[in-house]
Formats: sequence, C-alpha cells, structure tokens
Amino acid sequence: MTEKSSLSHTVRPPTAVESFSCFAFLIGAIFFGIVIHGVSIGIIMVLATVVALIVGYRCGYQWKDIEQGIEQGIGDVIPVLTIVLGIGFTIATWMFSGTIPVSIYYLLSIVNPDYIVAFAFIACSATAVAIGTSWGTAGTIGVVMIGMGEIAGVHMPLLAGAVVAGSMFGQIFSPMSDMCNLASSINKISTYNTLKGTSYIVFPVTIISIVAYLFLGMSYNEEVATTTLSNNFSEQVEALFNVNPLAVLPLIILMGCAIKRLPVVPSMFGAGFLAIAIGVGLNGFSVIDGLKASWGGFSVDMIPASKDMIVSDQIRSLVGRGGIDSMAWMFTLMFCAMMFIGIFSKIGCLNVIVETLFGNMKKKSSLVFASVSATLVTAIATTESYISVIVPTELFKEKFKNAGLPRVSLSTATLSASAIFIPLIPWGSTGIYMSGVTGVSIMQLAPFAFFCWMPAIMTIVFGFLNFGAKDENEQLELAEEK
Repeated sequence: MTEKSSLSHTVRPPTAVESFSCFAFLIGAIFFGIVIHGVSIGIIMVLATVVALIVGYRCGYQWKDIEQGIEQGIGDVIPVLTIVLGIGFTIATWMFSGTIPVSIYYLLSIVNPDYIVAFAFIACSATAVAIGTSWGTAGTIGVVMIGMGEIAGVHMPLLAGAVVAGSMFGQIFSPMSDMCNLASSINKISTYNTLKGTSYIVFPVTIISIVAYLFLGMSYNEEVATTTLSNNFSEQVEALFNVNPLAVLPLIILMGCAIKRLPVVPSMFGAGFLAIAIGVGLNGFSVIDGLKASWGGFSVDMIPASKDMIVSDQIRSLVGRGGIDSMAWMFTLMFCAMMFIGIFSKIGCLNVIVETLFGNMKKKSSLVFASVSATLVTAIATTESYISVIVPTELFKEKFKNAGLPRVSLSTATLSASAIFIPLIPWGSTGIYMSGVTGVSIMQLAPFAFFCWMPAIMTIVFGFLNFGAKDENEQLELAEEK
C-alpha cells in the first residue's frame, strides 16, 4: 500500500523488518557502544539517525519530508530546553545566595545520615504530588537532596535513583499532573478514578521502595566518615555564608509558584534574580560575580572569606556548579536524540512495531500485559510521555471494552509504563535532564529508581490476577450494552 506525501511523490509504510531493524540497531548500539565500550550516547544517536534515514529513503521519503520530521522532533523539546536554561541559572544563583548550602546545613542537623536516601525519596515524592511536575521537583528539592548526600558520603547512584523515582511520583499519583489528566481524558474517566486505579500500584511500590531505601541507605553508609564530613561542612558553611532562614526564601518562592501553577520558566528566573539580590544583601557578595555565576557557574573563589581559609574539596564540589553555559551539553544531546526520534516517527516505524507486536492480542488475560508492553516500546522509541499514553490507549481501547475490562485498567497500564519509566531512557530529554541534575548517569541510577520501573511489573502481575480498581458505573454500562 502506498500513499502520497506532502510533496506529491509516492511513499510506503516501512516493513516490519525495516522497522524492527531500525529499533534493534538503536538498542544494540547502546548496549555495545555505551555499556561495553563507553562511547558517548550522542554519537550513538547520530548513527541511529543514519540508519533511520536509510530506511526512510527506502520507503520513498525525500530529504524535505524527513527534515519535517526532524523539525517536529526538535520543536517538541524547545519548551524543555528553556526549562534547562532556567535550571542552570537557578542552581548557580542559589549557590550564590547560599540557598542550597544553607538548606543542606539545616537538613543535616535534623536528618540522620542513615535515612537520607529514604528521606530524599519521600521529600521528592511529596513535592511532586503537590506541584505535579517532575522536572521542577528534581531541579529544586532534588538538587538539595543530592548536595546533602554528597556531603554525608551517601552512595550517589542510590541517592540519585531515589531522587529521580520520587520526582516522578506525581506523574502517576497527583491530580495536578498533566499525565494523570491526559490518561483520564482520553479514556473518558474522571481523574479521581484514575488516581484510584493507580493507587493499587502506587501504595505497594511506595512501601517496597521506602523499605529498600532504608536498608540500602544503612548498608552503604560509613558512620565515622559521614559524621566527620557533616561537621566539617557545617563549619565551613558558617564561615563562607550567612546562615540565615532568608537564604532559603528563593526555594520557598519557587515552590509556591509551582503550587500556584505559574509558568515554570519565568518562575525559575524570578527566583534566580531574587537569589542574586539575597547573595548581595545577605552575604555581601558582588553583583558582578552574581551575574557571572548565572552564566558560567558559581565558584568558591567568588566568596571573599574563602581567601583566608582552606576550603574543603566537598564544599568546592558542591557549590562549584550551575550556570546557563553548563547546560550546553544537554542541548547537543537532545538535538541528536530528537533527530532520530523525529525520523523514526515520521516514516511510521513506531506504528508498524506496535501493531505487529500487539495488534492481534484480544484475550483478557494478556491485554494488560500487552498494553504495558506497548507503552514501554512506545516510550523507548519516542521518549515522549504524551505519545506513550496516547498510542497504546488508541490501540487497546476497543480491545479492553470487548474483553469487559474497565477503562481505568487501561489508564493505569499506560501510566505505569510511560512518564515514570521515561527518565530511565538515556537518550530521552527527561533522562538527559535527570542525569544532569543528579550528576549520575542513567545506567548507574536506574537499578535504584524503583518507582520508575517497578509499577510496570506490578501492573502486569495484578493484571493476570485480575486485581485492581473497578469503575462501577462503567461496569453497568458494559453490562447494558451486552
């Protein structure tokens, strides 16, 4: 079957072999290139783009057609890139004001180092539920948790996994989350019913995660080293910054803006400029240094008191970060990734793969497994949360109805394997962002991000056991139709 493209030439859908070969090359190249040989994921995405380009030419697409797909892919991440700029600006200015060091100073006085990992997961989860945004959570509370873990000597992949997992909590269990509302809307159920459905998955996974973080946190902790590092940190923060509750104001303001659902980027820059003012007024730092830090990152050398003391490596590592310019590598990597994703989607490989694997599944016992699997495949191929919910929902909506399965089951299935799983995809914008914020590679933190991958497994198991929420009104409608 052929069709006419926008340029009036004949194109055809890719065959199953072409589609799977394109996808298999990406997965294989990541395994052999990154995992075994340590090659940059950027060049892997360029090679995968070349393979997708060849498949596109074989299907009759011309360069201008493919260019449209690339433009669409890159266009989808433009809002993301502006947030990335805001995060770089915010982190640097919050170091300048002392917001992050002072927050860690206070937290270390009340949180036992053994419980930092579990505390980070709970704090990030609560924040994510309140504000409904994973990026905002990781870029605010998450940064503080990572800094605290570095000072306390916590195993960083473990802590990073907890921060990422907690930051994604709201994507499946917050009425403020756009993902919960999207899944509810396309399945034509209330957000309340979606949250009720996901609760059957969220509660057991949350309990398992907290227990695991408590156990692992204590297992990795070295008590003597931790106490020494924490004491040295507190002493040096007192010497370098004005330890005052006002220093935490930018964090509180940004959290308030998020809860009020104000635009993210202006809120970040507003909190950043406030931080510069606090750094000047509270700490006596130079305005010029504040502006320099906002672009090139903050440095201990900008603090006058640092010239009269020996600053520890832990302090230098903690505060010497951020700045708009430090986010340039994310731009490059996202650009390379979206070139592949744009072409892959444009030529129709994703539709062929999903239809081939799951299009003929109709049995009630296998539909939940199939819908979760289709969501995972879509997420890995596109790294887009919205598409990962919409495509499987459209594919399985009628199949679930014909099998007598409630719509809330499909909503739960897609949510359990889409947005919360996507941070574990190294070439996705969310994965790139989370790696940048935590300073830990996705490959290292993924095993510890329990809440990102465990819900999909739990959903499949509960699906075979026929355990989960049921919408009574929907069941009545199905009974009447039969």
